[in-house]
Amino acid sequence: MGVVYDAFDRDLECRVALKTLRRGDAKSLYRFKREFRTLQDIEHPNLIRYGEMFFDADTWFFTMEFIEGVDFYQYVRPAHPMPPALDAPVLGLERGFDEERLRDGMRQLAVAIHTIHRLQIVHRDIKPTNIRVTSRGRVVLLDFGLLTRQEPGDDHAPRGIVGTATYMSPEQAYSGPIGPSSDWYSLGVVLYLALTGRRPFRGKTPMEILMSKLEDAPLAPREWVRDVPQDLDTLCRRLMQSEPDLRPLGDEVVRELGGDPREIDGWIESRAESVDVSFVGRQAELARLNEDLARIDDGEPLLTLVTSPPGMGKSELLRHFAQQGSSDSDRIVVFGRCYERESLPYKALDPIADQLALYLASLADHNRGPLTQSLGYWLTKLFPSFRRVSALLREPSEFLSGLDPQVRRGRMFRAFRELLWRIASRQRLILVIDDFQWADSDSYLLLEEVLRGPDAPALHLVVSVRTDSDESARALAVSIGRRLPVRQRTIELGPLSPGEAAELSERQLKEPHRHDKRVASAIDNRVGG
Repeated sequence: MGVVYDAFDRDLECRVALKTLRRGDAKSLYRFKREFRTLQDIEHPNLIRYGEMFFDADTWFFTMEFIEGVDFYQYVRPAHPMPPALDAPVLGLERGFDEERLRDGMRQLAVAIHTIHRLQIVHRDIKPTNIRVTSRGRVVLLDFGLLTRQEPGDDHAPRGIVGTATYMSPEQAYSGPIGPSSDWYSLGVVLYLALTGRRPFRGKTPMEILMSKLEDAPLAPREWVRDVPQDLDTLCRRLMQSEPDLRPLGDEVVRELGGDPREIDGWIESRAESVDVSFVGRQAELARLNEDLARIDDGEPLLTLVTSPPGMGKSELLRHFAQQGSSDSDRIVVFGRCYERESLPYKALDPIADQLALYLASLADHNRGPLTQSLGYWLTKLFPSFRRVSALLREPSEFLSGLDPQVRRGRMFRAFRELLWRIASRQRLILVIDDFQWADSDSYLLLEEVLRGPDAPALHLVVSVRTDSDESARALAVSIGRRLPVRQRTIELGPLSPGEAAELSERQLKEPHRHDKRVASAIDNRVGG
């Protein structure tokens, strides 16, 4: 999907890896942006760190931590090259792996995988070349281009067979439900390869390899190499069970490899913004949001601004509201987030456009046609993600390409406005944008065009902003109100009530992987000290 360069960041004065998008198709662009947006705020010693994303001169790229080292197979079997897909079977070989390196590397890798699973991320492409090991033995999991994550608005996300045939789980091969157990299967294949120097399944083509996974079980590692440690042989065979429910998961794998799951809990606790707390209370705020939604029935758009200091749960409120709306056939809910470390046009609305493109692509032709007729060229020029809707791809007339830039922008804006108007005329349309404080001037200009005038689409725009104090909240609300010509309501999110805080703590103490320290941290933020 991408080409990665060794680059120098002049601002940070260090080497970085710079990943560019090789293919310009909409599906690759969606995965490219999704990779960055999912991982951009995660810092963990066994996960690649992401920097900034840019769009410049028709080129998409983002920066990552530069990892100088070797891939996992080279690290644990330094004297042996990667075997070919059709290597000759030879039984009874001597071990060719460094056991100390293998055990330590597998422990770190299991910690990395369990950590992303705790964050609701499934990698889907775990293999030796996506695992780098530095000269100091630090194991780093990278290349999240095929990740999947359960988010509001993912009902229209694309499905299909993705991954690398040798390492894919059987359920990936037949497009079954993909969850954490798929990554653990891939880890089993990585371990098998490290122990034996052999691939567990043979085939001349990816399809042959996938079919052999559905029909056969591989030989145990100890049948290839006589002195493979019994515990690693057993773990490898358990990880590679064809049935997902039979594979060990999370805490058990980490413990089997000598790790301590409590260290992962501690890391999760330290990330205050990603404490996975249960949704409790906020019934008054949810009621106000639904009241505001009903107010668009008079044919005019409405902006609801949700403000709060960090840690009060504004993101959870917006997600819960969006998920509630997704189950209502009378509503179309489009959820997005504005990211601080992105430099691209209309960045507050770019994730919204991604979800709208997925929605349009999911519709039958006779339902999509009336929504997009005559808008395709301008939509794809404004947001390339609309290219995934093949019906929108039309070559422009020659005179269009020579238009003045201001005229072109006006037509793109009006096309986007018209699309929203057509959708909103059929169903209640809700656009939800989290962290709107990072919005750029382009986003304001586009929203101003969408919301201006008596014939604006009757949509409900819900945006949240992070504020430091009541004064900054009011100042920001006034600023947004002046820039966006639309009716506006503000919800200032405060601490939970004592009763709600008690309910939250009770739920947390009953859930696995929760500890008093983590609960106390969440309660301290939500109750206000």
